[in-house]
Amino acid sequence: MQVEAGALVRAAAQNFGSRVALTAGPRQLSFTELNELANRVGSALADLGVARGDRVGVLAYNTPEVVETWFGCEKHNLVRTILHSHIAMRSHVWALNHVSASALIFDTRFSADVERHKDELETVRHFVGIGPACPDWATPFAQLESGGSAEDPCLDVDEDARASCS
Repeated sequence: MQVEAGALVRAAAQNFGSRVALTAGPRQLSFTELNELANRVGSALADLGVARGDRVGVLAYNTPEVVETWFGCEKHNLVRTILHSHIAMRSHVWALNHVSASALIFDTRFSADVERHKDELETVRHFVGIGPACPDWATPFAQLESGGSAEDPCLDVDEDARASCS
């Protein structure tokens, strides 16, 4: 049986479509666009090999990409691990290792810190950089976002769950 993940994001897209969901400076995303971008991010992470239930570290400032990542993780049953920008990278390394994160999405303004501690990250296999000057050892977020599917995902569950996918 399959059920839909991230139903609230999809419902908002269906009910409010072209209305503005997110504003960041001059950039505005509609509910439909935000839903599709979240699907793209989540499915692209899955295409990289980030599996259902995996932890995804997010070290970034408040940007549309972070919101897309939050919803994309929810919709693809990935667990977000929020890392605060004002905390030392050594603490983030401990946290990412402690939860066995398989991916780290980071603002490229943290590239030097991430690179300096990259070898200490025992389980992180995938690095994604948000912003300009993405290091060559990371996937640019724009590339990740453009490579995924905009389709709403469904997840396989056991026979006791209610089906809501069509």
